[in-house]
Amino acid sequence: MIRDYVLFWTGSTISFLGTRATAIAYPLLALAVLDSPVAAGLIASFGMVPYLVLYLPGGVYVDRRDARTLMIGAETARLATALAMVAVVVSGVVAGEVGFALFALVALADGTAAVIYSLAEVNLLRGIVDQPRIAGALAGNEARTSVAGLLGRPVGGLLFGLGHAVPFVGGAVTSAASILTLAFLRPVPPAARTEKSLLAEVAEGLRWLARDRFLRATTTLLGLGNAIVHALFLVYLAVMQERGVTAAATAAAFAATGAGGLAGAACAQWFFRRYGYRLFQLSLWAWVAALVPLVFWFTPVTFAVSSFAMTFAGIVGNVAVGTYMFTEVPPGMLARVKSVDMLLETAGVALGPLAGGLLIASVSPPTAIAVLLGGATLIAITASVR
Repeated sequence: MIRDYVLFWTGSTISFLGTRATAIAYPLLALAVLDSPVAAGLIASFGMVPYLVLYLPGGVYVDRRDARTLMIGAETARLATALAMVAVVVSGVVAGEVGFALFALVALADGTAAVIYSLAEVNLLRGIVDQPRIAGALAGNEARTSVAGLLGRPVGGLLFGLGHAVPFVGGAVTSAASILTLAFLRPVPPAARTEKSLLAEVAEGLRWLARDRFLRATTTLLGLGNAIVHALFLVYLAVMQERGVTAAATAAAFAATGAGGLAGAACAQWFFRRYGYRLFQLSLWAWVAALVPLVFWFTPVTFAVSSFAMTFAGIVGNVAVGTYMFTEVPPGMLARVKSVDMLLETAGVALGPLAGGLLIASVSPPTAIAVLLGGATLIAITASVR
């Protein structure tokens, strides 16, 4: 079991680093060769389509198939798209309508692979990790994500500076390494397939989630919380730009989110052993406390400190919710239930910046932060009274 998890964690960490590095390279390349911010934005939107459309049906598909095979397939698709980008960059066929179509196709393929990989991962993890070690394994996954988030984009930007094709070569290498580690894992038997229709199986997962009081609340509230966090990020960027703060100082504050994630992952198992599932409610109140100083002092330093605290709390809360999900959701249902959580999380990422933009365009920065603080407080109160 431990051997399998170490193999899985190593491969997925390498893969996440490559994915984050190429994620920044795609828009940079689109801007460089298409010379159109609008086109680059449309390509990014194409990449979001699979997340919004495929999560729910993808949960059904993943629950009925071997998780390891699906993850190898997803990594193979990423490998193919990375090699395709290397080929088109080297050949120079990336301009005009042809270039736009290629970028859009790659964005759709990458998004689809990411959806399948992320859903299959939860079933694989349940199959290779003993129940008492689930919290620790989930904390390890959170650390992996934080490391990739902290290093992936700077590395991607650095590689892009060396040559437009270099980040995609790196992405191909990391996908190949991930495939290799997955190949050494033992297969995880899937749930038995049924004769039910796709819609019936999606509805079955939704009904199960709706009946579970804890997951019904946490899934909804975390989706709303994610929107508040991303609204805050947009407000911060807009205010710092208006005040003339340098881009380097503005961006440096975001590094605190990665550091907070690593610290939270390191402590999450200890906190879970001490507080159990109550850790979710406590993490939401920590969010509230972290937002309060920003109402009065909104600078890169205070934003960094608050972001560190919010990310730390978010990670330990995620481990509590994830442990409950892995423990209580019946076999053959996990990917479907997780797909709802991921869909709402994606919706928060998509809608949060829009809400933040509308907010900062309408009111002063302190008022905007106060509104977000009020939303976070309502979420924490709702979680506490359930």
